[in-house]
Amino acid sequence: MQARGSPACLVRRCALAPWGATVATGASKNLVRPESRLRAFVRLTWRSALVLALAAGLGAWLLRCGSPTRRTSDDAAANQGTPQPPPGASPWSPRSSLAPAAGCRPEAARTCVDGDVWWLDSCGEAYALAHECHELGCVEGACERDAPSDCGEVTALGRCRREVAQICQRGRLFEVDCGALEPEALQCVMAGDGPLCRAASAEDCRDDALALCEGSTLKQCREGRWARFDCEALGGACIPGSRDSPGRCAFALPVLDADCGPCGCPPEPSVEICDGKDNDADGVVDQAAPCGAVPIVAFVVEGSDYVDQDLETAIAETNAAFARDDGFGLEFELRSIVRIDQDAWRELDSADLEALLRSDRLVIASDDFYIPVVFTDTVLAASVPRPGLSTVPNGSCGGLRRVWDRQPPVGVVAVAKRRWSTTLAHEIGHFLGLCHTHEAPPPVVQVQSGTDALVDAPACTNDCEAGPDGICDTPTDPGPEQCGVDAECAMHCATGDSPDPSNMMAYYPECRLSFTVQQALLMREALALRRGWHPCNSGDCVCDPAASQCPDQMSCRPFGDAAATTWRCDLDGPAVPGGRCDNGGECGAGSICVRTPVGEGRCARTCDQGAVVPGCACRAITTPTVAVCSEDLRMDR
Repeated sequence: MQARGSPACLVRRCALAPWGATVATGASKNLVRPESRLRAFVRLTWRSALVLALAAGLGAWLLRCGSPTRRTSDDAAANQGTPQPPPGASPWSPRSSLAPAAGCRPEAARTCVDGDVWWLDSCGEAYALAHECHELGCVEGACERDAPSDCGEVTALGRCRREVAQICQRGRLFEVDCGALEPEALQCVMAGDGPLCRAASAEDCRDDALALCEGSTLKQCREGRWARFDCEALGGACIPGSRDSPGRCAFALPVLDADCGPCGCPPEPSVEICDGKDNDADGVVDQAAPCGAVPIVAFVVEGSDYVDQDLETAIAETNAAFARDDGFGLEFELRSIVRIDQDAWRELDSADLEALLRSDRLVIASDDFYIPVVFTDTVLAASVPRPGLSTVPNGSCGGLRRVWDRQPPVGVVAVAKRRWSTTLAHEIGHFLGLCHTHEAPPPVVQVQSGTDALVDAPACTNDCEAGPDGICDTPTDPGPEQCGVDAECAMHCATGDSPDPSNMMAYYPECRLSFTVQQALLMREALALRRGWHPCNSGDCVCDPAASQCPDQMSCRPFGDAAATTWRCDLDGPAVPGGRCDNGGECGAGSICVRTPVGEGRCARTCDQGAVVPGCACRAITTPTVAVCSEDLRMDR
């Protein structure tokens, strides 16, 4: 569920599941209703009686002889050289296993510890094993059922049945009656990653509705609602679509080198690094350039049902999903655990995630890049449960920017207790720039410049005919609304397509196994981008506006007032040179927001007046004091 390139290619291969698609504004956090409680009670009564009888005997023995000591990590070794938690967060301290404390009533409740059911005393401490779940695993204080038999025709993507949102998570059916939510009745709408509860609007639509042009404005269905983007304002033009081809925005970046044309020059050979590219131009990608272990900092919401072993298991599952025989795999390590004392976030909705991104709760003192993963009990998207959510790098997935809002520089992955063993790997795939395999067609295209008729301009294309997810080697996937899998993971699609249910980014979680080669390379590219952005996110990357000194997909921008301007590298915005802007964060591809003599804001490239750049006549301005390309100001239009 859903979150590359260089100044010469903002859209063709420049970095969603968009953030807007993965995290919608939440409403009330209630009415998450599993299957009928009466049926569940009848079905589980005999099992519960047996479990309680066995647990009673075991509990008595434990009280007499003492409970076994659970395996814990060595505090000093675990925290040596690790990043420090932010203010207000509790550092990682493994929970010890003790007999019920004096004055605490035994067997007050049950919880999950290391995949098994343990007793809690009335003081909230786990102290004794209640039931071993073995391969079934433990969720919400009970062993999971062996077979996903309670969802019927409801898939992991979910569906709307009138105003009731239905979704299947690990064999358990969840229903949310959107019409009964407070303070106002909502309706169920389908988005790209499942149903949402949202107020009815004349702008509601289905995500499979084709995008179209209204003058220079692209009208696209995003998250079940029409969204409008002024292509001309961003420096492009709206290209009308057809019955089979959606409308889209076409962007033409300026020619940076007359000999190479508008699609940019191939990079000069350099030292091979881990970025999914052939840096030394020897025909081999990333050889002898290991990526190294990718740190994960686990942010655990206090009171949620997690212990340290649960986190280690999640990392092990993720490493298994990313392991490859071709050398393009990635490895992850649990660098540290930070506990967040915010009980309301045990049920983490979209508004909570947005608050987290706006705050510094996910920022820790670390010289190294890390992936922040929030572990909590429940994750909600507009009141409907999700196994996990993630942002994508700078609003892009599959090599194309798909979100045209200002993006968070750090991002976040959030996972719920009830999830599949591949959920964390799937969400990290989004965090590292992958779309769902059933992603909607991208709303942008990069074309050659040199003409105002962008509709007829030839496109800068990749080396293959990539599908909607932007990946060359993933087959067309209409998604679970059109396709289903049987017990052997054989596909059956009403459209006649043959998607790969084993792909980690597909919405057939019971069948997911691995990533394709092109997906693996794109994730290594996004990892290199995020590692490059990391030291600049704190504002430490001072730069020279006349020189290209910023990491890929960052531009040198002025901060402060005219009397004390500081230039720092900042994440690119969506507008290309020549696009309209209100602030610098909206501009990308080496441009800043400049006020023209008529008071209009335009994104303009900074330049060195002594250098010769095709299509760029340097013009000095005073606010800020710098030179910019006069062509980008569009003064002749």
